[in-house]
Amino acid sequence: MRVDQLIDIRNNGGKIAVIGIGQENSQFLEWLEVVVQFPKSQIILADRYSTNNLKKAEYAQVFEGENYLDCLQNNHVELVFKAPGIWSLLPELEDFRKRKGLNRVMSSLVFFVERFREQIIGVTGTKGKSTVSSLTNHLLNELGKDRIKSYYCGNTTNISPYQHWTKLDQSVESKTFFVIELSSFQLQDLGYAKISPKYSIITNYYTDHQDQHASIEEYWAAKNNIFLYQNVGDVFVTTQELINKINAQSFDQKLIQLSDEDIQQKIADFDFVLPGEHNQTNLALSLSMINEILETPLNNVQNSLNSYSPLPYRNQLIRTEIVVIRVNKLEKNLKINWVNDGAASEPDAVAAAVRTFGEDDYLWVQFTGKNKGGEYEKVIEAILAIQTRGNLFRVDYCGDVGGLLLKKLYDNLGIEQNIATSDFVEIVKEELGDADAVKKQFEKWINSKIDDLESIGDTNALEQIMDTDESVLNIVLSPCGTSFDIFSNYIERAEFWNENIKKAK
Repeated sequence: MRVDQLIDIRNNGGKIAVIGIGQENSQFLEWLEVVVQFPKSQIILADRYSTNNLKKAEYAQVFEGENYLDCLQNNHVELVFKAPGIWSLLPELEDFRKRKGLNRVMSSLVFFVERFREQIIGVTGTKGKSTVSSLTNHLLNELGKDRIKSYYCGNTTNISPYQHWTKLDQSVESKTFFVIELSSFQLQDLGYAKISPKYSIITNYYTDHQDQHASIEEYWAAKNNIFLYQNVGDVFVTTQELINKINAQSFDQKLIQLSDEDIQQKIADFDFVLPGEHNQTNLALSLSMINEILETPLNNVQNSLNSYSPLPYRNQLIRTEIVVIRVNKLEKNLKINWVNDGAASEPDAVAAAVRTFGEDDYLWVQFTGKNKGGEYEKVIEAILAIQTRGNLFRVDYCGDVGGLLLKKLYDNLGIEQNIATSDFVEIVKEELGDADAVKKQFEKWINSKIDDLESIGDTNALEQIMDTDESVLNIVLSPCGTSFDIFSNYIERAEFWNENIKKAK
Protein backbone atom coordinates (compact mmCIF):
# COMPACT_ATOMS: atom_id res chain seq x y z
CA MET A 1 0.00 0.00 0.00
CA ARG A 2 1.67 3.19 -1.22
CA VAL A 3 0.80 6.81 -0.53
CA ASP A 4 -0.18 7.26 -4.19
CA GLN A 5 -2.93 4.66 -3.66
CA LEU A 6 -4.19 6.68 -0.71
CA ILE A 7 -4.19 9.77 -2.89
CA ASP A 8 -6.14 7.90 -5.60
CA ILE A 9 -8.81 7.07 -3.03
CA ARG A 10 -8.86 10.72 -1.98
CA ASN A 11 -9.17 11.98 -5.55
CA ASN A 12 -11.87 9.45 -6.47
CA GLY A 13 -14.07 10.33 -3.51
CA GLY A 14 -13.53 6.99 -1.74
CA LYS A 15 -13.78 6.54 2.01
CA ILE A 16 -11.40 5.30 4.67
CA ALA A 17 -12.12 4.26 8.26
CA VAL A 18 -9.92 5.10 11.24
CA ILE A 19 -10.77 2.77 14.12
CA GLY A 20 -9.63 3.59 17.65
CA ILE A 21 -8.93 7.29 18.16
CA GLY A 22 -6.15 7.01 20.70
CA GLN A 23 -2.81 8.80 20.78
CA GLU A 24 -1.31 7.07 17.73
CA ASN A 25 -4.32 7.34 15.43
CA SER A 26 -5.06 10.91 16.52
CA GLN A 27 -1.63 11.98 15.26
CA PHE A 28 -2.07 9.88 12.11
CA LEU A 29 -5.45 11.53 11.54
CA GLU A 30 -3.81 14.95 11.76
CA TRP A 31 -1.24 13.85 9.14
CA LEU A 32 -4.02 12.59 6.85
CA GLU A 33 -5.89 15.87 7.07
CA VAL A 34 -2.99 18.34 6.98
CA VAL A 35 -0.27 16.66 4.90
CA VAL A 36 -2.27 14.35 2.60
CA GLN A 37 -5.21 16.80 2.65
CA PHE A 38 -7.65 13.91 2.87
CA PRO A 39 -11.13 15.47 3.28
CA LYS A 40 -12.86 14.83 6.60
CA SER A 41 -16.02 14.18 4.61
CA GLN A 42 -14.34 11.01 3.29
CA ILE A 43 -13.15 9.78 6.70
CA ILE A 44 -15.22 7.51 8.95
CA LEU A 45 -14.26 7.46 12.62
CA ALA A 46 -14.99 4.59 15.00
CA ASP A 47 -14.18 4.06 18.67
CA ARG A 48 -15.61 1.99 21.51
CA TYR A 49 -15.47 5.13 23.65
CA SER A 50 -16.59 8.71 23.11
CA THR A 51 -14.66 10.99 20.73
CA ASN A 52 -15.96 14.26 22.16
CA ASN A 53 -12.68 16.04 21.44
CA LEU A 54 -13.38 15.83 17.68
CA LYS A 55 -15.77 17.90 15.57
CA LYS A 56 -17.88 14.91 14.60
CA ALA A 57 -20.16 16.76 12.20
CA GLU A 58 -17.24 17.37 9.83
CA TYR A 59 -16.60 13.64 9.26
CA ALA A 60 -18.47 11.27 6.95
CA GLN A 61 -19.71 9.17 9.88
CA VAL A 62 -18.81 8.55 13.50
CA PHE A 63 -19.44 5.19 15.22
CA GLU A 64 -19.20 5.00 19.01
CA GLY A 65 -20.01 2.42 21.67
CA GLU A 66 -20.16 -1.37 21.64
CA ASN A 67 -21.15 -1.52 17.96
CA TYR A 68 -18.35 0.71 16.70
CA LEU A 69 -17.17 -1.98 14.26
CA ASP A 70 -20.44 -1.62 12.34
CA CYS A 71 -18.49 0.96 10.35
CA LEU A 72 -16.97 -1.96 8.44
CA GLN A 73 -20.35 -2.72 6.88
CA ASN A 74 -20.16 0.47 4.82
CA ASN A 75 -19.40 -0.76 1.29
CA HIS A 76 -17.74 2.54 0.38
CA VAL A 77 -14.90 1.98 2.87
CA GLU A 78 -11.77 1.06 0.90
CA LEU A 79 -9.12 1.14 3.63
CA VAL A 80 -9.18 0.62 7.38
CA PHE A 81 -6.53 1.97 9.76
CA LYS A 82 -6.87 0.45 13.22
CA ALA A 83 -5.34 1.32 16.56
CA PRO A 84 -2.74 -1.22 17.74
CA GLY A 85 -4.78 -2.03 20.85
CA ILE A 86 -7.57 -3.55 18.74
CA TRP A 87 -6.87 -7.20 17.99
CA SER A 88 -6.11 -7.59 14.30
CA LEU A 89 -7.87 -10.95 14.01
CA LEU A 90 -11.28 -9.88 15.27
CA PRO A 91 -14.03 -11.60 13.21
CA GLU A 92 -15.30 -8.24 11.91
CA LEU A 93 -11.83 -7.32 10.59
CA GLU A 94 -11.28 -10.78 9.10
CA ASP A 95 -14.64 -10.52 7.33
CA PHE A 96 -13.64 -7.13 5.89
CA ARG A 97 -10.38 -8.62 4.59
CA LYS A 98 -12.27 -11.42 2.87
CA ARG A 99 -14.47 -8.88 1.12
CA LYS A 100 -11.88 -6.22 0.31
CA GLY A 101 -8.43 -7.88 0.42
CA LEU A 102 -5.84 -8.90 3.01
CA ASN A 103 -3.95 -5.60 2.86
CA ARG A 104 -7.05 -3.45 3.34
CA VAL A 105 -6.82 -3.43 7.16
CA MET A 106 -3.51 -2.06 8.33
CA SER A 107 -1.45 -0.19 10.83
CA SER A 108 -1.33 3.56 10.49
CA LEU A 109 2.47 3.17 10.43
CA VAL A 110 2.49 1.51 7.01
CA PHE A 111 3.03 4.66 4.90
CA PHE A 112 5.84 5.92 7.11
CA VAL A 113 7.66 2.58 7.12
CA GLU A 114 7.32 2.27 3.33
CA ARG A 115 8.60 5.80 2.69
CA PHE A 116 11.48 5.84 5.20
CA ARG A 117 12.29 2.14 5.79
CA GLU A 118 15.97 2.65 4.85
CA GLN A 119 16.35 4.92 7.85
CA ILE A 120 14.19 3.09 10.37
CA ILE A 121 15.57 1.10 13.30
CA GLY A 122 12.67 -1.02 14.51
CA VAL A 123 12.84 -2.45 18.03
CA THR A 124 10.53 -5.06 19.54
CA GLY A 125 10.51 -7.77 22.21
CA THR A 126 8.42 -8.74 25.19
CA LYS A 127 10.52 -6.67 27.58
CA GLY A 128 13.37 -4.23 27.16
CA LYS A 129 12.24 -2.69 23.88
CA SER A 130 11.69 0.76 25.42
CA THR A 131 15.12 0.72 27.07
CA VAL A 132 16.87 -0.50 23.90
CA SER A 133 15.00 2.05 21.77
CA SER A 134 15.78 5.03 24.00
CA LEU A 135 19.38 3.89 24.53
CA THR A 136 19.99 3.32 20.81
CA ASN A 137 18.56 6.73 19.99
CA HIS A 138 20.70 8.39 22.67
CA LEU A 139 23.93 6.66 21.63
CA LEU A 140 23.36 7.37 17.94
CA ASN A 141 22.98 11.07 18.63
CA GLU A 142 25.96 11.14 21.01
CA LEU A 143 28.42 8.89 19.15
CA GLY A 144 27.37 10.11 15.72
CA LYS A 145 27.37 13.76 16.69
CA ASP A 146 27.77 16.11 13.69
CA ARG A 147 27.07 13.16 11.35
CA ILE A 148 23.86 11.54 12.57
CA LYS A 149 20.46 12.77 13.72
CA SER A 150 18.12 10.27 15.34
CA TYR A 151 14.51 10.52 16.56
CA TYR A 152 12.82 8.14 19.02
CA CYS A 153 9.11 7.48 18.45
CA GLY A 154 6.39 4.83 18.49
CA ASN A 155 4.52 2.59 20.95
CA THR A 156 4.96 3.84 24.55
CA THR A 157 6.48 7.23 23.59
CA ASN A 158 3.12 8.68 22.47
CA ILE A 159 5.11 10.33 19.68
CA SER A 160 4.01 9.36 16.20
CA PRO A 161 6.73 9.26 13.51
CA TYR A 162 4.27 11.20 11.34
CA GLN A 163 5.23 14.29 13.31
CA HIS A 164 8.43 14.19 11.26
CA TRP A 165 6.61 13.93 7.89
CA THR A 166 5.32 17.43 7.22
CA LYS A 167 5.27 17.55 3.40
CA LEU A 168 3.85 14.86 1.14
CA ASP A 169 6.89 14.72 -1.15
CA GLN A 170 9.31 14.99 1.77
CA SER A 171 12.63 13.19 1.80
CA VAL A 172 15.12 13.17 4.67
CA GLU A 173 18.89 13.13 4.87
CA SER A 174 20.41 9.66 4.55
CA LYS A 175 22.03 10.12 7.96
CA THR A 176 18.72 10.85 9.66
CA PHE A 177 17.30 7.86 11.54
CA PHE A 178 14.05 7.01 13.25
CA VAL A 179 14.19 4.57 16.17
CA ILE A 180 10.66 3.16 16.32
CA GLU A 181 9.53 1.01 19.22
CA LEU A 182 7.07 -1.53 17.81
CA SER A 183 4.48 -3.62 19.65
CA SER A 184 3.23 -7.03 18.56
CA PHE A 185 -0.05 -5.40 17.52
CA GLN A 186 1.65 -2.85 15.26
CA LEU A 187 3.85 -5.54 13.72
CA GLN A 188 0.91 -7.88 13.15
CA ASP A 189 -0.74 -5.14 11.10
CA LEU A 190 2.49 -4.27 9.24
CA GLY A 191 2.76 -7.94 8.28
CA TYR A 192 -0.20 -7.53 5.92
CA ALA A 193 1.82 -4.92 4.03
CA LYS A 194 4.77 -7.37 3.89
CA ILE A 195 7.31 -4.78 4.95
CA SER A 196 10.02 -4.66 7.63
CA PRO A 197 12.42 -1.88 8.71
CA LYS A 198 15.94 -1.97 7.26
CA TYR A 199 17.37 -2.25 10.78
CA SER A 200 15.66 -4.51 13.31
CA ILE A 201 16.30 -5.51 16.93
CA ILE A 202 14.44 -8.12 18.98
CA THR A 203 15.26 -8.16 22.70
CA ASN A 204 13.50 -11.36 23.80
CA TYR A 205 10.31 -13.40 23.56
CA TYR A 206 8.36 -14.42 26.63
CA THR A 207 4.72 -15.31 27.22
CA ASP A 208 2.67 -12.12 27.24
CA HIS A 209 -0.51 -10.46 25.96
CA GLN A 210 -2.45 -13.71 26.09
CA ASP A 211 -5.50 -11.60 26.93
CA GLN A 212 -5.24 -10.09 23.43
CA HIS A 213 -3.52 -12.73 21.26
CA ALA A 214 -5.12 -16.11 20.61
CA SER A 215 -1.92 -18.05 21.41
CA ILE A 216 1.75 -17.63 22.20
CA GLU A 217 2.53 -18.78 18.65
CA GLU A 218 0.39 -15.99 17.20
CA TYR A 219 2.03 -13.44 19.51
CA TRP A 220 5.57 -14.44 18.52
CA ALA A 221 4.62 -14.69 14.83
CA ALA A 222 3.35 -11.11 14.95
CA LYS A 223 6.69 -9.90 16.30
CA ASN A 224 8.59 -11.90 13.66
CA ASN A 225 7.29 -9.45 11.05
CA ILE A 226 10.00 -7.04 12.17
CA PHE A 227 12.59 -9.13 10.27
CA LEU A 228 10.49 -11.39 8.05
CA TYR A 229 10.39 -9.01 5.07
CA GLN A 230 13.92 -7.62 5.32
CA ASN A 231 16.13 -7.64 2.23
CA VAL A 232 19.72 -8.51 1.43
CA GLY A 233 21.86 -5.82 3.03
CA ASP A 234 19.44 -5.17 5.90
CA VAL A 235 20.50 -5.84 9.50
CA PHE A 236 18.83 -7.96 12.20
CA VAL A 237 20.30 -7.94 15.74
CA THR A 238 19.10 -10.30 18.47
CA THR A 239 20.31 -13.01 20.85
CA GLN A 240 21.27 -16.58 20.10
CA GLU A 241 18.62 -17.67 22.60
CA LEU A 242 15.89 -15.97 20.57
CA ILE A 243 17.09 -17.41 17.25
CA ASN A 244 16.84 -20.88 18.79
CA LYS A 245 13.34 -20.06 20.02
CA ILE A 246 11.90 -18.85 16.70
CA ASN A 247 13.50 -21.74 14.78
CA ALA A 248 14.05 -19.70 11.61
CA GLN A 249 15.74 -21.63 8.81
CA SER A 250 17.64 -18.94 6.90
CA PHE A 251 18.10 -15.19 6.68
CA ASP A 252 18.74 -13.01 3.62
CA GLN A 253 19.69 -10.03 5.75
CA LYS A 254 22.81 -9.71 7.89
CA LEU A 255 22.09 -11.57 11.12
CA ILE A 256 23.92 -10.69 14.33
CA GLN A 257 23.02 -13.16 17.08
CA LEU A 258 24.66 -12.57 20.44
CA SER A 259 25.57 -15.48 22.69
CA ASP A 260 25.94 -15.00 26.45
CA GLU A 261 29.70 -14.83 25.91
CA ASP A 262 29.29 -12.23 23.13
CA ILE A 263 27.18 -10.07 25.44
CA GLN A 264 29.79 -10.13 28.22
CA GLN A 265 32.59 -9.27 25.77
CA LYS A 266 30.55 -6.43 24.28
CA ILE A 267 29.91 -4.70 27.60
CA ALA A 268 33.05 -5.68 29.53
CA ASP A 269 34.66 -2.24 29.36
CA PHE A 270 31.57 -0.22 30.30
CA ASP A 271 29.66 0.79 33.41
CA PHE A 272 25.90 1.05 32.84
CA VAL A 273 23.47 2.81 35.15
CA LEU A 274 20.76 0.13 34.82
CA PRO A 275 21.30 -3.01 36.96
CA GLY A 276 20.61 -6.64 36.08
CA GLU A 277 21.63 -9.18 33.45
CA HIS A 278 18.67 -8.21 31.26
CA ASN A 279 20.03 -4.67 31.00
CA GLN A 280 23.48 -6.00 30.09
CA THR A 281 21.78 -7.72 27.15
CA ASN A 282 19.92 -4.51 26.28
CA LEU A 283 23.20 -2.60 26.18
CA ALA A 284 24.92 -5.24 24.03
CA LEU A 285 22.06 -5.27 21.51
CA SER A 286 22.11 -1.49 21.24
CA LEU A 287 25.90 -1.29 20.80
CA SER A 288 25.82 -4.04 18.15
CA MET A 289 23.30 -2.13 16.04
CA ILE A 290 25.18 1.15 16.41
CA ASN A 291 28.36 -0.60 15.25
CA GLU A 292 26.54 -1.54 12.05
CA ILE A 293 25.16 1.94 11.38
CA LEU A 294 28.21 4.05 12.21
CA GLU A 295 30.62 1.54 10.61
CA THR A 296 33.49 2.91 12.71
CA PRO A 297 35.03 2.03 16.10
CA LEU A 298 32.91 3.35 18.94
CA ASN A 299 34.86 6.02 20.77
CA ASN A 300 33.70 7.76 23.95
CA VAL A 301 31.06 5.11 24.63
CA GLN A 302 31.41 5.46 28.41
CA ASN A 303 30.91 9.23 28.28
CA SER A 304 27.77 8.71 26.22
CA LEU A 305 26.49 6.08 28.65
CA ASN A 306 27.13 8.46 31.54
CA SER A 307 24.80 11.03 29.96
CA TYR A 308 21.99 8.52 29.35
CA SER A 309 18.85 9.09 31.41
CA PRO A 310 16.97 5.83 32.02
CA LEU A 311 13.27 5.72 31.24
CA PRO A 312 10.91 6.16 34.19
CA TYR A 313 9.06 3.30 35.91
CA ARG A 314 11.84 0.75 35.31
CA ASN A 315 13.35 0.05 38.73
CA GLN A 316 13.31 3.81 39.24
CA LEU A 317 14.43 5.02 42.66
CA ILE A 318 11.79 7.52 43.82
CA ARG A 319 12.77 8.21 47.41
CA THR A 320 15.27 7.16 50.09
CA GLU A 321 15.00 7.60 53.86
CA ILE A 322 17.43 6.45 56.56
CA VAL A 323 15.82 5.71 59.91
CA VAL A 324 17.19 4.27 63.15
CA ILE A 325 15.72 0.97 64.30
CA ARG A 326 16.20 -1.07 67.46
CA VAL A 327 17.27 -4.62 66.66
CA ASN A 328 17.66 -6.95 69.63
CA LYS A 329 18.21 -3.94 71.95
CA LEU A 330 20.86 -2.45 69.63
CA GLU A 331 20.43 0.54 67.34
CA LYS A 332 21.26 0.37 63.64
CA ASN A 333 20.33 2.23 60.49
CA LEU A 334 17.62 1.08 58.10
CA LYS A 335 17.86 2.53 54.61
CA ILE A 336 14.41 2.51 52.98
CA ASN A 337 14.30 2.75 49.19
CA TRP A 338 11.00 3.26 47.37
CA VAL A 339 11.46 1.82 43.85
CA ASN A 340 8.94 2.20 41.02
CA ASP A 341 9.08 -0.69 38.54
CA GLY A 342 5.60 0.13 37.28
CA ALA A 343 6.36 -0.79 33.65
CA ALA A 344 6.86 -4.45 34.67
CA SER A 345 3.47 -5.85 33.74
CA GLU A 346 4.49 -9.43 32.92
CA PRO A 347 6.16 -12.21 34.96
CA ASP A 348 9.60 -12.36 33.32
CA ALA A 349 10.16 -8.64 33.86
CA VAL A 350 9.08 -8.90 37.49
CA ALA A 351 11.30 -11.92 38.17
CA ALA A 352 14.27 -10.11 36.59
CA ALA A 353 13.58 -6.94 38.56
CA VAL A 354 13.41 -8.50 42.04
CA ARG A 355 16.68 -10.32 41.36
CA THR A 356 18.54 -7.05 40.73
CA PHE A 357 18.59 -6.07 44.40
CA GLY A 358 21.42 -7.00 46.75
CA GLU A 359 21.30 -10.48 48.29
CA ASP A 360 21.34 -8.99 51.80
CA ASP A 361 18.59 -6.45 51.03
CA TYR A 362 15.10 -6.92 52.41
CA LEU A 363 12.10 -6.72 50.09
CA TRP A 364 8.54 -5.43 50.27
CA VAL A 365 6.96 -5.95 46.85
CA GLN A 366 3.55 -5.05 45.48
CA PHE A 367 1.76 -7.08 42.79
CA THR A 368 -1.39 -5.58 41.30
CA GLY A 369 -3.53 -5.37 38.17
CA LYS A 370 -5.23 -7.62 35.66
CA ASN A 371 -3.88 -10.95 34.50
CA LYS A 372 -2.73 -10.92 30.86
CA GLY A 373 -1.13 -14.35 30.80
CA GLY A 374 2.44 -15.47 31.32
CA GLU A 375 4.67 -17.85 33.23
CA TYR A 376 3.82 -16.76 36.77
CA GLU A 377 5.80 -19.66 38.21
CA LYS A 378 8.95 -17.58 37.54
CA VAL A 379 7.72 -14.90 39.93
CA ILE A 380 6.87 -17.49 42.58
CA GLU A 381 10.37 -18.99 42.22
CA ALA A 382 11.99 -15.56 42.63
CA ILE A 383 9.87 -14.74 45.69
CA LEU A 384 10.50 -18.11 47.33
CA ALA A 385 14.25 -17.69 46.76
CA ILE A 386 14.16 -14.40 48.69
CA GLN A 387 11.96 -16.01 51.34
CA THR A 388 14.47 -18.86 51.71
CA ARG A 389 17.25 -16.31 52.31
CA GLY A 390 15.06 -14.82 55.04
CA ASN A 391 14.85 -11.43 53.34
CA LEU A 392 11.19 -11.27 52.28
CA PHE A 393 9.63 -8.67 54.57
CA ARG A 394 6.23 -8.30 52.94
CA VAL A 395 4.25 -9.00 49.75
CA ASP A 396 1.03 -7.19 48.83
CA TYR A 397 -1.10 -9.42 46.58
CA CYS A 398 -3.60 -7.02 45.00
CA GLY A 399 -6.14 -7.28 42.21
CA ASP A 400 -6.71 -10.13 39.77
CA VAL A 401 -3.03 -10.91 39.30
CA GLY A 402 -2.40 -10.83 43.06
CA GLY A 403 -5.06 -13.48 43.59
CA LEU A 404 -3.59 -15.60 40.81
CA LEU A 405 -0.06 -15.40 42.26
CA LEU A 406 -1.30 -16.15 45.76
CA LYS A 407 -3.15 -19.25 44.55
CA LYS A 408 -0.06 -20.46 42.68
CA LEU A 409 2.03 -19.88 45.80
CA TYR A 410 -0.38 -21.88 47.97
CA ASP A 411 -0.47 -24.66 45.37
CA ASN A 412 3.33 -24.68 45.27
CA LEU A 413 3.48 -25.04 49.05
CA GLY A 414 0.65 -27.57 49.18
CA ILE A 415 -1.56 -25.26 51.24
CA GLU A 416 -5.35 -25.16 50.95
CA GLN A 417 -6.57 -21.71 51.89
CA ASN A 418 -9.09 -19.12 50.76
CA ILE A 419 -7.61 -16.41 48.54
CA ALA A 420 -7.84 -12.92 50.08
CA THR A 421 -6.25 -10.05 48.18
CA SER A 422 -5.28 -6.59 49.44
CA ASP A 423 -6.48 -3.16 48.33
CA PHE A 424 -3.67 -1.58 46.30
CA VAL A 425 -5.00 1.99 46.41
CA GLU A 426 -5.61 1.90 50.17
CA ILE A 427 -2.14 0.51 50.95
CA VAL A 428 -0.41 3.10 48.77
CA LYS A 429 -2.40 5.97 50.28
CA GLU A 430 -2.40 4.87 53.91
CA GLU A 431 0.77 2.84 54.56
CA LEU A 432 3.43 2.80 51.92
CA GLY A 433 4.95 6.26 52.09
CA ASP A 434 5.00 6.72 55.87
CA ALA A 435 8.64 6.06 56.80
CA ASP A 436 7.89 5.98 60.53
CA ALA A 437 5.09 3.42 60.05
CA VAL A 438 7.34 1.33 57.79
CA LYS A 439 10.09 1.53 60.41
CA LYS A 440 7.77 0.24 63.16
CA GLN A 441 6.49 -2.60 60.96
CA PHE A 442 10.00 -3.64 60.00
CA GLU A 443 11.31 -3.33 63.56
CA LYS A 444 8.56 -5.62 64.84
CA TRP A 445 9.15 -8.12 62.01
CA ILE A 446 12.96 -8.28 62.32
CA ASN A 447 12.88 -8.71 66.11
CA SER A 448 10.29 -11.47 65.80
CA LYS A 449 12.57 -13.09 63.22
CA ILE A 450 15.53 -12.85 65.62
CA ASP A 451 13.48 -14.51 68.37
CA ASP A 452 12.68 -17.39 66.00
CA LEU A 453 16.33 -17.77 64.98
CA GLU A 454 17.47 -17.77 68.60
CA SER A 455 14.92 -20.44 69.49
CA ILE A 456 16.34 -22.78 66.83
CA GLY A 457 19.97 -21.76 67.43
CA ASP A 458 20.67 -20.48 63.89
CA THR A 459 23.81 -18.48 64.75
CA ASN A 460 24.84 -17.90 61.12
CA ALA A 461 21.56 -16.16 60.26
CA LEU A 462 21.72 -14.15 63.50
CA GLU A 463 25.25 -12.96 62.72
CA GLN A 464 24.16 -11.92 59.22
CA ILE A 465 21.46 -9.70 60.72
CA MET A 466 23.47 -8.27 63.61
CA ASP A 467 26.90 -7.79 62.03
CA THR A 468 25.87 -5.07 59.56
CA ASP A 469 25.73 -1.41 60.56
CA GLU A 470 22.97 -0.69 58.06
CA SER A 471 20.18 -2.80 56.60
CA VAL A 472 18.44 -1.98 53.31
CA LEU A 473 14.71 -2.36 52.68
CA ASN A 474 13.51 -1.98 49.10
CA ILE A 475 9.79 -1.20 48.76
CA VAL A 476 9.00 -2.03 45.16
CA LEU A 477 6.01 -1.63 42.86
CA SER A 478 6.46 -4.39 40.28
CA PRO A 479 2.85 -5.02 39.23
CA CYS A 480 2.99 -8.20 37.11
CA GLY A 481 -0.39 -7.22 35.63
CA THR A 482 -1.97 -4.60 33.40
CA SER A 483 -3.32 -1.38 34.88
CA PHE A 484 -6.77 -1.54 33.32
CA ASP A 485 -8.60 -2.78 36.43
CA ILE A 486 -8.32 0.65 38.09
CA PHE A 487 -6.21 2.95 35.90
CA SER A 488 -6.29 3.97 32.24
CA ASN A 489 -2.66 2.92 31.62
CA TYR A 490 0.51 1.86 33.42
CA ILE A 491 1.83 5.44 33.52
CA GLU A 492 -1.21 6.64 35.46
CA ARG A 493 -0.75 3.80 37.96
CA ALA A 494 2.97 4.48 38.33
CA GLU A 495 2.40 8.21 38.79
CA PHE A 496 -0.30 7.54 41.41
CA TRP A 497 2.31 5.52 43.31
CA ASN A 498 4.98 8.22 42.94
CA GLU A 499 2.67 11.02 44.04
CA ASN A 500 1.67 9.23 47.23
CA ILE A 501 5.24 8.21 48.07
CA LYS A 502 6.48 11.78 47.64
CA LYS A 503 3.47 13.33 49.38
CA ALA A 504 4.02 11.28 52.53
CA LYS A 505 7.63 12.44 52.84
